[in-house]
Amino acid sequence: MTEQTVLEKYKGGLSLFKGFKTVELLLDEKNTNKDELYFLGYDANMYPLPDFSTFPLNYQSVIKLAVKSRLTDWKGAVYIDGTKVLGND
Repeated sequence: MTEQTVLEKYKGGLSLFKGFKTVELLLDEKNTNKDELYFLGYDANMYPLPDFSTFPLNYQSVIKLAVKSRLTDWKGAVYIDGTKVLGND
């Protein structure tokens, strides 16, 4: 995929969970490229969430699994608030 295709495909970001537990991951177009998706985390009211790296590890795992299930066709790395959550190491 080209960078423009990636930006177009993921421009809507990801919405995880429902109700008050909703986590919105909005695409960070400035940092996203053809091999890496960058997202910024927001709550259900679109207020910025604390930095992802400060979340409890068990909650980070829940988020990572949800992102992985939503991005099954994505082969590159995925970052939330600059923290790598998926990708080949």
